[in-house]
Amino acid sequence: MDGKGIKGIIFDYGGTIDTNGIHWMELIWESYLHHDIPVSLSDFKEIYIFVEKQLEIRKYIEQDYNFYDVLKTKIGIQIRCLCSRFSCDIDESRLLPYSEDIADECYRYVQDVLKDNKPVIRRLSENYKLGIVSNFYGNIDTVLKDFGLYDYFNVIVDSGLEGIRKPNPEIYRIGIERLGLQSEETIVVGDSFTNDIVPAKTVGCKAIWLNNKDKIQHKSMERKPDAIISSLVELEHLL
Repeated sequence: MDGKGIKGIIFDYGGTIDTNGIHWMELIWESYLHHDIPVSLSDFKEIYIFVEKQLEIRKYIEQDYNFYDVLKTKIGIQIRCLCSRFSCDIDESRLLPYSEDIADECYRYVQDVLKDNKPVIRRLSENYKLGIVSNFYGNIDTVLKDFGLYDYFNVIVDSGLEGIRKPNPEIYRIGIERLGLQSEETIVVGDSFTNDIVPAKTVGCKAIWLNNKDKIQHKSMERKPDAIISSLVELEHLL
């Protein structure tokens, strides 16, 4: 990929910087299995999607919550919903304490991923303006500070504060404008073809798809990524 003329990079956060392309639904499900939570994959997926929609609408997540707080809160809500809607074999009072164990496991996973990704972000910040555009809960500043990433980014756009979510391309236009750049000077890096690649190309950015699971491109084949990587470590070699 030709990186000539690129002055800024906008990153997705969840699933990109923190997990290197692994979807959070998959990570939490693996932890459910590890802790023998008695629920089927189909029921878990239904509840996961339901809870995420509720988190968009209701203020369960406070702005001062770090990522461990987020995990513990959302997993606790998931487990309550599972018990009430699917009558799990273990009652809620016995199952709910597992939310902290699952949160611990997932939080450690992110810390391990960031051992590799944080130095990449730091080095890129020395040569490019960096931004984040993320579908989040209004507290991404706190999460980035918790992980020691906040100071590397010139602009942070959190859907929970903006009132607009990906895949609406307008949220990327906000990020580009706040970076003080033009679309053609900006690369977007994300793990979701639908939420990151398509809207990034729509607004005229170059786009790099973090795809380490051989995910299939979707219907909008005209919105092809400019490059595909399997980890953020590969990003530096493209620019």
